[in-house]
Amino acid sequence: MPEQNNRLKVKVTDLRKYDTFQDMYQDIPFRDLDCESWTMEEMIEGTYQIYTPEQEKFWGTLAITIEYR
Repeated sequence: MPEQNNRLKVKVTDLRKYDTFQDMYQDIPFRDLDCESWTMEEMIEGTYQIYTPEQEKFWGTLAITIEYR
């Protein structure tokens, strides 16, 4: 988020591309995103508060798996 100034050192361990957020959320268990109690609709609506559907259509989505260092 733009207003955050903290830094965290991580290692990227995996990158996965998807056409849509729904495709991504169907592939990645919600527990891995710390969102076990969320519905698919809540996940997508929450994501659209950050990224627009137009950005999703233009860029697709990217899941980045990291390891804290």
